Amino acid sequence: MEKKHLLNVIYKLRITAKFGQAREICDWMIRNKVFEIEESDHVLLLELVGRISKFQATRCFWEMPAELRSEAAYTAMLQVFARWHAIPAAEDTMSEMKSLNLITRVEPYNIMLDMYKRKNEDDKVRAMYDELSSLGVAPDAHTYLIVLRAKQKIGGFDGIEAEVRKFLDEQLTSRQPLFIYECMLRIYTLLRDLTAIENLRSILLKTFKKFSSSSYNCLLDAYRQLGEVERAERLFNEIGNKFTLNIQSYRAMIAVYASNGRMEKANELYKQLFRAGFECHPAIYHAMVAGYIDARDHSNALIQYGKAWDRSLLGHPKPLRATTLLVLRVLAEQGDFSRAESIVRDLKRERQGSDVEVYNWLLKAYIKAEVPVFGFDGRMLAAGVRPNDESLELLRRINLPAKKVETREREESI
Repeated sequence: MEKKHLLNVIYKLRITAKFGQAREICDWMIRNKVFEIEESDHVLLLELVGRISKFQATRCFWEMPAELRSEAAYTAMLQVFARWHAIPAAEDTMSEMKSLNLITRVEPYNIMLDMYKRKNEDDKVRAMYDELSSLGVAPDAHTYLIVLRAKQKIGGFDGIEAEVRKFLDEQLTSRQPLFIYECMLRIYTLLRDLTAIENLRSILLKTFKKFSSSSYNCLLDAYRQLGEVERAERLFNEIGNKFTLNIQSYRAMIAVYASNGRMEKANELYKQLFRAGFECHPAIYHAMVAGYIDARDHSNALIQYGKAWDRSLLGHPKPLRATTLLVLRVLAEQGDFSRAESIVRDLKRERQGSDVEVYNWLLKAYIKAEVPVFGFDGRMLAAGVRPNDESLELLRRINLPAKKVETREREESI
């Protein structure tokens, strides 16, 4: 067997999330020196180990020959820490890369920007982008995608749209890899530029003989965000004619319907998904739950969330964090602290109960119900949850009588 064939097996296992098996093969290949071992092989092993454990990945990194701890290896380690939300460790790694002059590409900045955005570290997102610009590191499509998503949430980044459009125009002057075109599609979606999206779709059809299902799904998501339901339906039918519909295509189309208030059609497609023999992905449950909540059908939203948890008890993936927070928000608005407590218990049982936002929504449910609860700060700390600024404000309010809360809010508004 040639090395490229073994690497192909490893990559296929990685794509299907079989990281343990992929790691064993890669580790065997390196330790036994079956082929000529290169730096990229060690980096691949580091990435695979990092999918399983950040501690094992750290050990793997320091066991690498010193001369192989290159920019690629440090970047892989940075990605491991970001994936595990280990912000201090990621920041230390980034500082070490700077001190060793190991940053020549934009990827480390993209990893840090994405991590800060996901963890709502808004000031750090701005600071990291400013640092990138001041050092003359050229942003790529992924950088702009992260920054535009951050801008939607926190504002700022004045003039970024013009900068992004100039960058995109330059990219269109030459052929790009497929994943770059897909990233550009996402950027045009954030810019809400349907004309540019349709133009890029034409370019893709002319450039690639095989228009991948992932590109179709990218387009479906663009139509979802722009409310172009009919365009999405035509595209979904086109996918079905050219490919065997996969779970991602179902997910994307269900999200189109659910996001645009077409819950009857979303439900029909949801049932068709099961008839086709697929297991429901957590992202599909999220789309259904979010769709029902947008339609003010909270009963069905809670039923869908319950189904997602029931499936997880049978070994299927657990509901997305975003789905749980959506449901807790609804329960908080209703003052239903009893059901909110039940969800928190489920999360703790599954070792997912150390999320400060979960406890903040639970606090809001108690406040809405005007039910005092004492010792909540100690309960959070016992669960390994450090209260943030919002938590402290909610804790201040929760044990005040309802009338005092209203009086104080009125005084503060004055």
